[in-house]
Amino acid sequence: MKQLLISGLVIVSSFYVWAADLESMKRELQDAPGWPDMVTPEELKSKGDKLITTLVKCQNLSPDQVRQLIAFLLQNANPDQRMSAWTKVYVLNRLYCNVPEWVQTDDIKFFGGWGGIPVKDQRIRLLYPLVRDSVDSFHIGNLIGSYTGPDYFGLEEFDYLLKRFGVRTSSKGASKGS
Repeated sequence: MKQLLISGLVIVSSFYVWAADLESMKRELQDAPGWPDMVTPEELKSKGDKLITTLVKCQNLSPDQVRQLIAFLLQNANPDQRMSAWTKVYVLNRLYCNVPEWVQTDDIKFFGGWGGIPVKDQRIRLLYPLVRDSVDSFHIGNLIGSYTGPDYFGLEEFDYLLKRFGVRTSSKGASKGS
């Protein structure tokens, strides 16, 4: 049984979404803003909240369905949409999987060259760019830094994070005070 918390409502479901809903989710996520679309603090709030609200809906999907969604996003992004698709997958991986806030730098694999990720005392902030507020809601807390690596392997990262940390059992949408 899967439980999803959104704005104080508890939705309990013993089944995952149907194929038609997965197709709808693909379109919705394609249309959602990517992290590169957030270039001002105001856009970070408004567009970031829209992205998080969309991504939280993925909590209703099985891991196999999320994997299909990620593959779809990565394979169907044209060159000018590639970075946007990569960032949606990057944030989705951290929201869907039960990624901890911090991990030891020597105890994690990397699947891309994201810049700006906080590192402190030999620990890396794996949840970046997500910020969890006091009521366990998530929001995007930082404007995008840079990307200086080879292609981002978002599907491989999803498989790794899922195997290592499992599925986050509850997530709330964008926090009201972010």
